[in-house]
Amino acid sequence: MCSWGPDDRSKLISHCRTHQLDVAWITNHNDLQQQWSRTVRKEGKFRQLGLAQALEICGIEFDGTQHRALDDAINTAKVFMHQFDRFTLENNCAADDEGITSKVVYSSTTEDEEKESPFGNLASLFKTKE
Repeated sequence: MCSWGPDDRSKLISHCRTHQLDVAWITNHNDLQQQWSRTVRKEGKFRQLGLAQALEICGIEFDGTQHRALDDAINTAKVFMHQFDRFTLENNCAADDEGITSKVVYSSTTEDEEKESPFGNLASLFKTKE
C-alpha cells in the first residue's frame, strides 16, 4: 500500500478507531513522498516534495485535480511506476506500531474506590456491558 505522504495512513487508522475496527489489515504502507523527496534532495536541507513537483521532475503531466483522492492516487501510481527502481518497499503492520492500540489508564479494584476517585464516573463509561 502506497500513499503520497503519511496522512492517508493516519486517516485510515483514525477511521478504524472510530468504527472500532482492527487496524491489522493496514500492512506494508509506504510513504512515497518521503522516499522520493530524500532521493531528489540529497544535498542541502531535506524538504518534502509535493506530488505535482514529483510529476514535473519525472516529466509527467498532472492528470485531474490536485487534492482529489482518486486523482492523487492515480498520479501517485504514475510516480511509483516511473521511479519504481528507486523505492525501497517496507514490510510493516499498523497493529504493531506503538500508540495504535488503546491502553487502560485507570482501573480501580472496588466500587468504593471508583466513587471516591475523580475518574470513577469516567471509568464506568469504558466497562463492558454484559
